[in-house]
Amino acid sequence: MAVTEGWKLESVVIGSENAAISGHTEHRNEDEYGTIGRTGKLGAVYREESGSGSSEETRTERTEKGPSSTEAKRTKKAENASSGSERGSDQIGTVLHIESLVFEPGELTLVIGPNGAGKTTLLETMAGLRKLQRGRVTLAGKPLWCRRKLNRDVLLQFAISQQHSESQWFAKSVKDELLYSLRPYRLPEQAMQERINDALLQAGLPITLLDRDPWTLSGGQQRRLAYACLLVCHPAWLLLDEPTAGLDAEGVRLLCANLAAHKAAGHGAVIVTHDVQALWAITDRIVVIENGAVGGVYTADQWQAEREAGWPSAPPSAAAQPPSAAAAAAAALRAAGFALPRDPLAPAELAGAIAAQLAASAAARAAHAAPARSGGIAAGAAAAGDPEAPDRRAATGRPGPGEASPGREPAAALAAPAQRAPLAPAPVHGWARRDPRALWAAYLLIAAGILMQQHWIGVGAAAVLTLLLLWDLRKLLRPWYGAIKAYIFFILFFIGFSGLSFQPLAVDFQTAGETALRLSKLLLVMLLGLSLPSLISPLRLQRAIEQGLHRLQAIKLPVSEMALTVALIFRFIPLLTGEWGRFARIVHARGKAVSVPGAVPLRDLHRVVLPFLVSLLRLADQMSTALEIRGFGRKRGKITSGYKLRFNAVDGMFVAAAAVGLVLLTLASHIQLP
Repeated sequence: MAVTEGWKLESVVIGSENAAISGHTEHRNEDEYGTIGRTGKLGAVYREESGSGSSEETRTERTEKGPSSTEAKRTKKAENASSGSERGSDQIGTVLHIESLVFEPGELTLVIGPNGAGKTTLLETMAGLRKLQRGRVTLAGKPLWCRRKLNRDVLLQFAISQQHSESQWFAKSVKDELLYSLRPYRLPEQAMQERINDALLQAGLPITLLDRDPWTLSGGQQRRLAYACLLVCHPAWLLLDEPTAGLDAEGVRLLCANLAAHKAAGHGAVIVTHDVQALWAITDRIVVIENGAVGGVYTADQWQAEREAGWPSAPPSAAAQPPSAAAAAAAALRAAGFALPRDPLAPAELAGAIAAQLAASAAARAAHAAPARSGGIAAGAAAAGDPEAPDRRAATGRPGPGEASPGREPAAALAAPAQRAPLAPAPVHGWARRDPRALWAAYLLIAAGILMQQHWIGVGAAAVLTLLLLWDLRKLLRPWYGAIKAYIFFILFFIGFSGLSFQPLAVDFQTAGETALRLSKLLLVMLLGLSLPSLISPLRLQRAIEQGLHRLQAIKLPVSEMALTVALIFRFIPLLTGEWGRFARIVHARGKAVSVPGAVPLRDLHRVVLPFLVSLLRLADQMSTALEIRGFGRKRGKITSGYKLRFNAVDGMFVAAAAVGLVLLTLASHIQLP
């Protein structure tokens, strides 16, 4: 049954703290100081407008293509660009801000944008995998959220596939994966089996794979299985994240055929993609996401009209993302100095252009005694037989006449050139630049001062000092808020239990107070220690142990092995929490759990515990394989390091300040109570 009303997002704001809820894995680059530069899906921290009515509505109604609609869109984009320069700083923690966005049934909408723009965040917000900081999401007129829980009626109307197929496997067989997707619909066994057979057929997978472990399938087969897990549910809406990635030509053809049939039945689809080319023939609408906000909404005809008009308004940066491997290779070669005759290029044409320029380069080296590169890209263009190409591209920023044929083309010629600013790394806390040995020494000194307290005056002084230190580190503790709340609950439970006396039934307040004193000290030490993994990268920690204990190698103490073990433990802890987050996402995305995202409901706990343990063993095996590949465990000669930690004067002052804190806490512990 077709849905008569589609998705509607109004004043939706998603904060950066939801990254922990959604289970996103960010790609991080560590420099020699352990500085973390965020270059993953969430990208940089975006500055957005404050207030719910400060931006123009970006939805474009279905209209006939004409000068008026195109002109209106140019004006709208100009207004959005203007308002973007006036965004305040109070929303610096926002990764997605959608003022108004509508997806209609019976349409296939592509969501495109640069890496880190917020495309996946948008899809997960629609699926209820991210908590709303503000705003409203509805489907067919029904709200996605009912107070603190998700609306089950809405959840059963759509199905979502994740960007990486392997991130959703946890069952022991293909059949069990499909059955888990069907579980929320409570169908008879015969109906479920029929749906499974039909879904496999539509996805192009043989029935013989039903007993296979999903992890043993090829990448393309896993992508098809992910799609089959959606089809088996017969959803009115499909939310797909990079569905063409890893598929061969036949798989893409089958996907497009299924999507066309889905659309013809009056259903809708929202697809995050970089491969506009593969899906262009069935595309109705394009939404551009830039810097966590809507950069433009186009019908397919409007998109083409803008391109044919030469993008008189600012072209969306997302439009330049290459839709194919050949186009991506061509872009990389141009950046390296090659000039290619036109865009898009077929693989054979790309190879021919490279060969021609390499031949010209070899001839130039033979003609000159010293190798030199003359003319940069312009020289490369001349060698490729297109001497005017660099001038044309420099002047217009777009392919010129003859470089892309007119019409509705399923190719990179549909795109405008990128105008992306470089992605700025996230700010790093100043303490992260301190020598890890200084951080650990300071922590041990303060922790010793806390643990020596014997009465509440000293614990109160220790609590004040701890809170002063943690105030500057409070953002680093956000991922641990759940664990902190659980530990506080644990403390309260044991305080109450320890004070109970059953023969006769009474409450011993003195015993309860002693228990509270001991557990409160442990809480303060734990709070200080939780920030250390965020301040010290595993690599820097390993180097600190190696340098700090290197003299013990003279007595045959395995310092390097100890340092590696500690570093792996610190690296494995985030993997544990990330893996549990993955299972929580599966329970919500496929199991249709209505609880708050990020947590596994008690009724599903027994289904995920064993797969979770098996997954940890798989992770450990992968880590072991990676270490073997890198040569760990083999007899090696002298090891060289890329850098060495240097304990400077600031590090010394840092430890001295901690020593002063220890002295103050020692004095507090000797205060005599009246």
